[in-house]
Amino acid sequence: MTPNTTPCYVGETACGCFVAAMVQEGRLKDEARFVARLIRNGLKVRTETVTWVRENLRFCEHRQPKTGAHIASPGLFDAPPAGVR
Repeated sequence: MTPNTTPCYVGETACGCFVAAMVQEGRLKDEARFVARLIRNGLKVRTETVTWVRENLRFCEHRQPKTGAHIASPGLFDAPPAGVR
């Protein structure tokens, strides 16, 4: 498989798990909302390639057992506000 070097924004939890990603496609408003949401939820934001994301993105292994939410970022996987895809 050919490596895909398209850049992505990646959200990293405090424990080092990578739990969210968005491909950078030039839709600046959507990308800014996504990055802001990651930051609001306590995640660090970094840029990686699509190939890297495919190999490393996963659910946090350190999430709270009863709720399934990550300890540092509850609500990250809640439904987006109305009008946001």
